[in-house]
Amino acid sequence: MQGNIEQINNITMMTKEHKRVYNVNTEFEENYAWGKAPFYENLAKGDTLMMNGNPIFKEEYNLIVSKRDFGLYSIGMKPHRHWSFNETKKYYGLTGNKAKVAEDIKQLWEDWKEFKKKHVSYSEE
Repeated sequence: MQGNIEQINNITMMTKEHKRVYNVNTEFEENYAWGKAPFYENLAKGDTLMMNGNPIFKEEYNLIVSKRDFGLYSIGMKPHRHWSFNETKKYYGLTGNKAKVAEDIKQLWEDWKEFKKKHVSYSEE
């Protein structure tokens, strides 16, 4: 970031392709930087799909659907017969019972929206 004086929480990561530097201010950014759950690892891959003529990250779509699914599960409805609470919970790196996870996934959605505003841009290649 140009002109940013506060560089206290920087994390530098080396990958095979390039060096990444993250200014970590939130828990979401830290989890993304370190790939703390499969959700964050897949989000970093940057795979997109088209929805209503606009690009959207596959993981963003998964988060939208999972938010709905955890909401249904928290009121006693299983979203579909192959859905697994524990597997989905692990995918996002969440812990706790169904009520706590439903709240955590809502917070994850809010954190994602803030992260997206700050860091995400789409380019056509």
